[in-house]
Amino acid sequence: MSLHRLRTQHDDLAFPAERVLEAVEREVQASGRYAGAAAALDGLPASMPGTLLVRALDEARRDRRASVFRWLGLVYPEQPMRRSYLALESGRPRRRANALEWIETTVGHRTFSDLRPVLAEEAPQGPSRGAGEVLRELWDDEDAWIARCALWTSFETDRGAMGEALPGFAPAEPALAMVARRLARRAATPAQVGGDERDEEEMELIEKVFRLQSVDLLSGVESRQLALLASIAREVEVRPDAVFIRRGEPTDALYLVIHGEVSLEAAGEGSISIADGEAFGTWALIDEHPSLVEARAGEPTRVLRITREDFRDLLIDHPELGLDLLRGLASRVRGLAVT
Repeated sequence: MSLHRLRTQHDDLAFPAERVLEAVEREVQASGRYAGAAAALDGLPASMPGTLLVRALDEARRDRRASVFRWLGLVYPEQPMRRSYLALESGRPRRRANALEWIETTVGHRTFSDLRPVLAEEAPQGPSRGAGEVLRELWDDEDAWIARCALWTSFETDRGAMGEALPGFAPAEPALAMVARRLARRAATPAQVGGDERDEEEMELIEKVFRLQSVDLLSGVESRQLALLASIAREVEVRPDAVFIRRGEPTDALYLVIHGEVSLEAAGEGSISIADGEAFGTWALIDEHPSLVEARAGEPTRVLRITREDFRDLLIDHPELGLDLLRGLASRVRGLAVT
């Protein structure tokens, strides 16, 4: 059970304020570090890993900000502290002003000043630094997903410099070490003119995450959780007229069109076409009811497929993914209510 939950259930528990405030300081510093890194990378050429890296940095900054308030709730009134955090997140000027006033009165001016980097409405930006320097620092980040995205972004940004720096890079994380070795080999190999330089294993993961983030049901899922989903997404190629889903039969997988076209046909209601970047069978991850439509390939088609069985196995090991999925589900339901 987390300390935060213990405090919620037993408000008479006392935690050492000095230790808690030390943890708060670490989270504030980390939040500022991620904000500064994202700002430094703002001018990089567009790329899949670069886009994912900036997104991951923003998510990490927000996570650290939320963590600050969970820590503060251990030594100050927990429920009012949580309400203050929600007020700051709301973006409403009056609610923010009231929350800031309460926080300063509660924690004192000195601690309040230390908290300013995470209390600001916009992410603070530190001293200007070069993108290359920031990327190299992120290779060693404690967040393995950020480090992974940073390695790939460095490779796509400056292959030559990457080849010089990688031999001295020895991460403790086995998966990251494997990525570094693979990129070192590729950096030492002359680029093939007109060739496909996508790595068949790792770049496939990056591309899957990039594509999965467009699925509306997954809109509330953080990029690091999308990477988990990407690890169970399988690439499938089919011929024209192949049937993915039969009307009246249970659907067991989500599909995302990578290339090609899929026709969805409902009884007596005509058909609609699903093209590149669009998903179908989305509800199959959480619903076992028979399908109301038939899905058929209209041409040679390549899709990503995530089965319900693999998804449920993943949830057992990573229950936090379920919470992120609920956010996406809530967003989709709100969208349906509006339309």
